Amino acid sequence: MAGPAAVFAAKAAVMVATDKRLRKIALWVIMIALCLLIMPIIIILGAFQVGSQLDFNTLGITGSMTANLSPELRAQVDHINSVMDSLKSAAGENAPGADFLLIQIVYLCAFYGAEGQSSTFYDDFTGCFAEGDAFANLAEVFGWSLSAQDVSDIMSLYAKAASSSQLPPTSIHGTVGDLTAEYGGSLSAGGFSSPLGARDYKSLISSGYGSRDDPFTGEKNTPHTGIDIAVPAGTDVYPVMEGKVILSVTGNSGYGNYVVVAHGGGYASLYGHLSQILVQPGNMVTRDMVIAKSGNSGKSTGPHLHLEIIIDGQPVDPMRYLP
Repeated sequence: MAGPAAVFAAKAAVMVATDKRLRKIALWVIMIALCLLIMPIIIILGAFQVGSQLDFNTLGITGSMTANLSPELRAQVDHINSVMDSLKSAAGENAPGADFLLIQIVYLCAFYGAEGQSSTFYDDFTGCFAEGDAFANLAEVFGWSLSAQDVSDIMSLYAKAASSSQLPPTSIHGTVGDLTAEYGGSLSAGGFSSPLGARDYKSLISSGYGSRDDPFTGEKNTPHTGIDIAVPAGTDVYPVMEGKVILSVTGNSGYGNYVVVAHGGGYASLYGHLSQILVQPGNMVTRDMVIAKSGNSGKSTGPHLHLEIIIDGQPVDPMRYLP
C-alpha cells in the first residue's frame, strides 16, 4: 500500500490546490456537502483554503444544484457517502468513544479505495482505533509501513480539522467538564444511540453544530454548540449512552430546563429546552430509559430537543459520534 503522504497528494490536496478546474469542482462538492456524511471532504478542502470561507447556512442549496454534477462525480460522492456510513457504523461497534474525525482523516489520507479489497475492511480498520496506538495497530493489521513524517503529516491535518470544527466552550461546558472528570469511569461498549430511542432523529434535525445566524437577533456567525431536533413538546428523550446524571437544571434562559449525563472517559451529553425532567443528579441511567420530555423552555423559537456531546468540557459536533 502506498504511503499516506503519496496517496493524499495524488488524490486530494495537491491537485485540488493547484488545478483551477478541480478547484471549481471542489466547490460544487462543498455545496452539496451539507450532507454530514461527506464532511471529511469539506475538512480536507478547508485545510487547504479551498472554499473554507463559504457560509453553509446561507448557500441556499437546492436539488437543482446537484443536477449539475457529472455522473462520474455524483458516483464518487455517493461512494464517499456509503464509505463514511459504513465506517461510522463499524466504529460504533468496534471503537466506541474513538474520535471519528481521526478515523475519517486517516482513511482519506491513506486508505481511500482500500475498502474494496476485503470484506472485513471496515471492522479491521476501525478496530485499530479502539485502544493503544492506532498507527501501530494499522501497521500491524494492514502491513502499512509508517514513517514519522507520515504520522506527523496526518496528525497535523487532523489538528487543523479539529480546531476548525470546534466552537469555544462556555462556562456551562467548563462546569460539565469538571463534573465529568469527578465521575470518571470508562466509556461503555456499544457506541452511541439515538436520543429518540428507536426513532430516527436525522431527518428531524433543524439546525446543526457550528456557526449560524442567531434566530433572535439575526447576528451572523453565532456559535451553536449542538444540534436541534424538531419534535413536538412532550416527546420522550433518551440518553445517547448509559451513564450518571450530573446536572439537572430548571430555568427560563439559555438552555431552559436541561439535563446532563456523564458517560465516562470524559464524555457527557446535554439535553436542553425540556418541558419535563424525569431524573435527578446521581441517578444512573440506561439508553432505554426516558429521562425527560422535549419542550420549548429557555431561549427557543419553538418546540425541539437541543442535544450536545461534550468531551472534557469541549462541545463537539454530535454527528461525529451519533449513529
